[in-house]
Amino acid sequence: MPTLIRMMLIKPALSCLRLFIRSSRYDICIINSLVLLSLYVYFVETFYFYSFCNGVALATLAEYLYHRCVLHFSTEGTLYYYLHGHHHLKPHSNSIHLPILYVDMNHAITIYIGSQYFTQPHIFSAMIAAILTYMTFEFIHKEVHQPNLLTRENEPIRMFHMYHHTRNKNLAYGFTVPTWDILFGTFPDDILCYNPLALIPIPFLSFYYGVHDTRDDVI
Repeated sequence: MPTLIRMMLIKPALSCLRLFIRSSRYDICIINSLVLLSLYVYFVETFYFYSFCNGVALATLAEYLYHRCVLHFSTEGTLYYYLHGHHHLKPHSNSIHLPILYVDMNHAITIYIGSQYFTQPHIFSAMIAAILTYMTFEFIHKEVHQPNLLTRENEPIRMFHMYHHTRNKNLAYGFTVPTWDILFGTFPDDILCYNPLALIPIPFLSFYYGVHDTRDDVI
């Protein structure tokens, strides 16, 4: 009987828990994101574009700061390996996506804190931006390490992130935009160059239109 209960309850529960605390599959990340996006659209009531823009800016900045200040706070030890070091050791493995639990808890905490200072429409306008930015991050990170859709025109995006992996861990922290690396002095300008469009934090597009290989005679 205990064995039957374990098979029926404990094992499925542990399997579900692993989906929330371990690196997720890309399709699971996107499905989870679409569910969150649907909820935000449902609750937004009135959409405020400037709150959406602020959400994009804050989400890309949080992405940069988390990667630089938390994941690279240390470059050795068990905690570093668990949080990020294993990804640097095996950058092209399947452990390249954020755990669902981290994403959902991060959004829940953000909404709770935001609700203390802003009205619901402003919060959910910003959260729509945050979840779209996160989906862009997952797409870019997957395509950099497991390329399928990115073309030659998108090569600077891959060069930017792989520079962080292969040449200098202290540069190129951003994923979706180069803006914060430029402003905080961590842009890899020995292999890439940028124009003013890179200073506008628009996920993917600021890379596509604003960053170029130094071998390209663009600037």
